[in-house]
Amino acid sequence: MPSGATLNEEYFGSGQRPVDQSGNSGKLDLSPALSATDSIKVIFKYKTTAVPQYSVLVSDQGSMSFSMSGQNLTATLEGKPAKIAIDSASQHINFDTEKDDDATKPWTNRCGIPSMQFVVCNVDTAAADALTFFARTKTFVFGNAATVPGPIWVSTNATYFHFPSIKSNEAAGTKSLEVKTAAPHRLSNGTTLHTGNFTAFLPNGILTEWKVDKTEEALKRLLAGTIEKAGSTSSVAATFAISDSGVKVVFPQIDYSAPTMKVSTLGTAATTTTTTTIATTRIAPTTTTAPAVRVGKLVSRTVIAKAANMTIPAGAKVSLTLAASSKKFCSLSGTSVKGVKAGSCSVTISVTPKATKSVPKPKTTKKTVRISVS
Repeated sequence: MPSGATLNEEYFGSGQRPVDQSGNSGKLDLSPALSATDSIKVIFKYKTTAVPQYSVLVSDQGSMSFSMSGQNLTATLEGKPAKIAIDSASQHINFDTEKDDDATKPWTNRCGIPSMQFVVCNVDTAAADALTFFARTKTFVFGNAATVPGPIWVSTNATYFHFPSIKSNEAAGTKSLEVKTAAPHRLSNGTTLHTGNFTAFLPNGILTEWKVDKTEEALKRLLAGTIEKAGSTSSVAATFAISDSGVKVVFPQIDYSAPTMKVSTLGTAATTTTTTTIATTRIAPTTTTAPAVRVGKLVSRTVIAKAANMTIPAGAKVSLTLAASSKKFCSLSGTSVKGVKAGSCSVTISVTPKATKSVPKPKTTKKTVRISVS
């Protein structure tokens, strides 16, 4: 690197086509010293107000950790160099000049980030391949994003990507972390499928919000990994690495062009034992009003049944029952009710039709009427 040069600036912006390091005319080429199997560890320190909520590490089997003391943040990046597949300059979608939120646009033989809603890569064969190791972080100080428990980070070898985002589906009762990525389908030799890796880190704060215990059994039962690509969704057999600060969710090998990786809770239907209760409800007899009766006079069961809108079939069994509180106002006299004292009494009439061969156990109907005694 030339004397006086510096690397203290971004060597390509988010959404821009990856290029060689060129901060302030400097260039740092580590290819003679590194191979795809070597491990890299980078520690950098800077002042900030909070730990980054969202980070992306472009690495193979990468990991990130953060510690903060006051406003002094220390970030540690570890992993192997990631092989990324790079589109040509003419195939690249320039976000600054070609931004377009139309998801139906074909973007034939183009690759990049045309929108903050999606990423695109319809390039079959990369123009170049490169070993790369870098990270991007994002810290929110105000607004809802600042309340998201961090640090959330992912490791990928995608050429283009959005920062991770947390989604909530209230109808399905699920929460998820998703990352949209894109890269050419094949490496520059035109035959080798471009494959890669994906790891998502869920900190303790997210697990608490999602109500997922940090145990192997709970993680397997309550979390799922999926990949959405070309309009279809497939499940993956993710593995979990538990640490003091959270859980790494590791996907098996993936391939490109524009997969969206998701780590989701399985929803209330999958995590809650549903108990079906068959309720036994006591239905109170319908109460109607019978004609008034004078003290010492009788009201027949036929009158009571008529007042209750009931029919007494031939051969039916009929019974009358007085409520305990009504016995000082009325009394039973055979198949009738007799007025005893001025007031009112409650009488329940029960009618059970005669049993037949077709209905050996007929249903008993009960209704209650209130009789006024004067």
